[in-house]
Amino acid sequence: MLRWPILLGVLLSTTFAAAQSTDTRSELERVRAAADEFDAGRRAFTAEDYSTAAEHFEKADRDAPAPEALRMAIRARLAANQPDRVATLAAAALSRYPNDEATVALAKEMLEKMPKRLHRITVQCNEPCSLMVDRRLVPGVAATESTVYVEPGQYEITAGWSAGRARSERIDALPENASTMVFQAPPLTTADPEPDPKLDSKPEPVLVSPPEPPSASPVVDQGSGLPSPVFYGALGLTTLFAGATIWSGLDMRANPGKEKVREDCAGKDESCPTYRDAISAQNRTNILMVGTGIAAAGTAVLGVFLTDWSSPGKSEAKATAGALVPAVGFRQGPFVQATGTF
Repeated sequence: MLRWPILLGVLLSTTFAAAQSTDTRSELERVRAAADEFDAGRRAFTAEDYSTAAEHFEKADRDAPAPEALRMAIRARLAANQPDRVATLAAAALSRYPNDEATVALAKEMLEKMPKRLHRITVQCNEPCSLMVDRRLVPGVAATESTVYVEPGQYEITAGWSAGRARSERIDALPENASTMVFQAPPLTTADPEPDPKLDSKPEPVLVSPPEPPSASPVVDQGSGLPSPVFYGALGLTTLFAGATIWSGLDMRANPGKEKVREDCAGKDESCPTYRDAISAQNRTNILMVGTGIAAAGTAVLGVFLTDWSSPGKSEAKATAGALVPAVGFRQGPFVQATGTF
C-alpha cells in the first residue's frame, strides 16, 4: 500500500474479548487501519496464503464495514477449504447488504455449494452482541440477530457486550440441522462512590484580607477560543487530503484503467489480478474521500465555533505565526506532505 508522510492534527475523537473495551480510535484512524488490512489481505491472497488473507479481510470489514472486504473474505475462506466460515460470512453478507447485487449473488452461490452436513445456529440478543464459538471470534459486526454455521459436534457459544459482559451456553450441533439460541445481556453495574472524608470534617476558620486596590494597568482580554493558527493548520491538513484524493482519483483512472481491465480480465471472474488492483485503487480513493470530508467538516467547525478571531494582537500574530504549506510530489512513489516555517 502507498504511504504518505502527512503532518496530521487530531480533529475527531465492538468487537468481543480483547475488543470488548470501547474502541477509542477516531473514524479516520479506523478507515486507515481498514485500508492497511485490505491491502495485506490482497497480498496474502496473491501469495496463496488464504487463511491469513481471510483474517486480514475480516479485520478490514470490522474496522470499516464494506461489501468488497466481505466478498474477499468469503473467497479467501472458500480457497482455504473452510465451508463453515464461508457459510457464516455468506449469511452475514445477505443480512447486511441485501441491496448489493454482487454481494447477494456471491452469498447465495456459496450457500448453495456448502455441504449439507453443516449445522445452522441462529443467535438472538436483546442488545447488539458479538459472538464467539469455542473462544474463536465470529467475524462481523455486533448485531441483535446473527447466523453461524458449524461442523457437527459440541460447542460453547458466547455472546458478549460492552463493559466485559458475557453469557455462554453449550450446544450439541447435529448434522443437517438447525438451532436457535437467545441471550439476555446482563445489566450494567455502577460502583457506589466512596464518601469524601473532607465532607465529614469541620472546616477550618479562614481569615479574609481586604482586597487590594485595582491597579492602573489596563486588563487585556485574552479571548476564550483557540488561536487562529490552529485553524490555518487544520485548513492546510484539509488541503493535503484534497490533493491526495485528486492524485488517487487520477491514478485510479490511469492504472490500470478500464481498457486494461477489459483486456486482461475478459471472460474471467473477480479474482483476476488486474481487476483486484483496480478495486484496490478504487477503495483507496474512497477512503481518501472520506478522510477529506472528515477533515473539511472538522475545519469548518473549528473555524466557525472554536476559533477566537477577535483576540488582541491578531495582526502581530499573523506576521510571526508559522506557515503550513502542502506539497505533492514523487520520490520512490507519490507522496503528500506538509512543510512549515515558524
